[in-house]
Amino acid sequence: MKDQILYIFDPLCGWCYGFSQTIYDFYKAHSENLDFVPIVGGMVTGDRIGPAAKMYDYISGAIPRLEQTTGCKVTQTYLEVILSSQEVIMNSEPPCRAVVAFRSIKPDQSMTFVKALQYAHYGLGRDYNLDSTYASLLAQFDVSEQAFFSAYESKEILDITVNEFDWVQKAGVRGFPATVLKQGDQYTMLASGYTSIEQLNSTLQKVLTTA
Repeated sequence: MKDQILYIFDPLCGWCYGFSQTIYDFYKAHSENLDFVPIVGGMVTGDRIGPAAKMYDYISGAIPRLEQTTGCKVTQTYLEVILSSQEVIMNSEPPCRAVVAFRSIKPDQSMTFVKALQYAHYGLGRDYNLDSTYASLLAQFDVSEQAFFSAYESKEILDITVNEFDWVQKAGVRGFPATVLKQGDQYTMLASGYTSIEQLNSTLQKVLTTA
């Protein structure tokens, strides 16, 4: 069995979107030797759930630094359609459940799905609370809507999602994104927060050569 890279993230995390191309490049570079598994964090749950517009000042204020640091652009469509809306509700559970559902069907393509899902939200301004957001992505992965939504709406996938939130919290992950190497029962943090591809590669190499 291969060692695993656990990519711990949340679809509503702006810095995870900023990290999306970097972690995808890292995945493409190492997927032959390591299994990559996206793990959902549950950043916006409970009393944090609420209208996107309530977070407008905080998120829009952080965007310039995010773009300068990561080179990833947040579109005007996202700002106008998602972040300015009182109707769009920020809730991590639906998109995280979608990731877990997709992962249960095509685990080997789940990192690509994560990247596409984040771009749908931050690039195209699609609402994570709408089934149409997920339906629009499935054809490129040759996944039927019936198969996906059967999993997405199941109690089993909801339970896995909630348990994953609990695991991330108990593991002591305090910020997203986080990149972790899992070797058997041993977990090694490769990166916490945004990290360059060069630093990720260097840290991974050091860990593997000293294991």
